[in-house]
Amino acid sequence: MEATAGGEKMGSQRLGSQRLGSQRLAVGSLRVGSQQGSMRLSSVRLRKMTETVLKEPPLYMTDFGRGDWAMDVLAWPHNALRREMSDMYYLVASMQKRVLDLGHEDIDDFYDWFDIFQMFVQWYFQLEEKLLLPWIEPTTYLAGILDEASRGRLREQLVSRLKDIEECHERFQHLPAGEVLPALISALDKFSPKLLEYFNEQERALPKAIASVYSEEDKNKLDERVLDFVRNSEDNHLIMHLLLRPIKNDAKKSDLRRRYLAAGGFFQKMRFKKTYEKSRKDFREQHADIVKQFYKRWGSAQVAAVEEEDRLAADGGPAGRLMTGQSSKALLDAANGAE
Repeated sequence: MEATAGGEKMGSQRLGSQRLGSQRLAVGSLRVGSQQGSMRLSSVRLRKMTETVLKEPPLYMTDFGRGDWAMDVLAWPHNALRREMSDMYYLVASMQKRVLDLGHEDIDDFYDWFDIFQMFVQWYFQLEEKLLLPWIEPTTYLAGILDEASRGRLREQLVSRLKDIEECHERFQHLPAGEVLPALISALDKFSPKLLEYFNEQERALPKAIASVYSEEDKNKLDERVLDFVRNSEDNHLIMHLLLRPIKNDAKKSDLRRRYLAAGGFFQKMRFKKTYEKSRKDFREQHADIVKQFYKRWGSAQVAAVEEEDRLAADGGPAGRLMTGQSSKALLDAANGAE
């Protein structure tokens, strides 16, 4: 059919982040000139927060654990990476909206988070080449973006874009954030759409091919091999936390976690489980909570910018002259609710 398009580690070296639901920072734009009139803002900070900023690509999750076992082969790792990319766009959008007040703590925190994201992308490429695609390729002809040569070129491009983002870290130490962020955003915009296009093509072309050759029992055996691959990875617990994050089916999540922790003899299992439980706290504090911290910083910056605008308006600035029934707080709320 043509598709077009180890040994156990006892703990992780490193320690995704949590999507904030209704707290999520919008990355759209506000129509400042509307049927209600227009408002010229005095505060440069507030203008930065209401301008058009980062455009997030579609990061919809693929159904997982709902009966389409062939799709689940791909959806499990793909959704985990989509979840991380969603958080990355949140972090970068938060920095862009707060660009005038970014400090070294913001930059260092972002790159602490990014270090784990970059590791996870590289790990997924290894999983794909060493396990997933060799399982498919012997009985399935892969063409287009999915053939071996095209995959290799794409991965080189994606890794290069990740390196571009990483190299911005040093530039942030010596240049104003406003001069460096555009380069980071440019690299991000060249990375995410290509990876998502690759995932989407796999999910379009491969499940039918998988189902025509393998059975659900074969897929369950593959799951055990994937779990073993995770266990024998350097950052095993961290990777497992990342893989479990987007799974909404609690029973499925618990089952995968149980099977991950089940390998080895009695005492080995006990030690492995103990290190896994400890890693939960580390994962939360060293990765997931970074996104929460960026949300809190964004909230503080929002309050400060609104207060500055109101103060300038009271002093007779442009906002004081051109108010059209909207307060500066209402304007900012409208901007953050834009899609």
